[in-house]
Amino acid sequence: LYDRLRYATPSDIRGHLMADPPEAGYQEHSARFIENHDEPRAAVAFGRPRSLAAALIIATIPGLRLFHDGQFEGWRIRLPVQLVREPREAVDHEMVQFYERLLGITSAPAFHEGEWRLLSVSRAWEGNESHHNLLAWFWRYTKNFKVVVVNYSAHQSQCRLPLPLPPEITERIVFKDELTSTVYVRDPAEVSGRGLYVDLKPYHAHVLDTTVG
Repeated sequence: LYDRLRYATPSDIRGHLMADPPEAGYQEHSARFIENHDEPRAAVAFGRPRSLAAALIIATIPGLRLFHDGQFEGWRIRLPVQLVREPREAVDHEMVQFYERLLGITSAPAFHEGEWRLLSVSRAWEGNESHHNLLAWFWRYTKNFKVVVVNYSAHQSQCRLPLPLPPEITERIVFKDELTSTVYVRDPAEVSGRGLYVDLKPYHAHVLDTTVG
């Protein structure tokens, strides 16, 4: 997935995630990384904003998630593995905070033991094709749902995202964005039918949490 995330469009990534049906096990038996000793550092190869979006993608899809020494700190110098001593680099504290939050979010059982499904996105309104920039999936673990939406582009983008909600949700549904702690209250009939409205800045994301019952 490294080259797909580094060079490809959101449509290419979506195609990769559709490679096999979930029961085939291809996705969950894949290894995910955006940085290793053979490649340029992610902050350099991707650029800072895109590297964070890519990190969120690999951390919230099925498979083995691998992180490289110095990736959390935003290190930019790639060294041959033969060298014993590393140069001192400044720590990017905002990246450290991002990764600490991301690892805390993805430590939830839903991301390890839950049922994963890729979601389809649709136009937010007629003539707006920016939904193609958005990637979305969800995890279900008992009564807990995690909905992930990523704008993997340099353009602000909008979509409608129909969610397969349980029929017992009839009055309202409350989503908490675990990246920002923002709370959204929505009508479940609209979310299941027309779809959840999403508007994301370039390389931003939602990780929405909700529990039914």
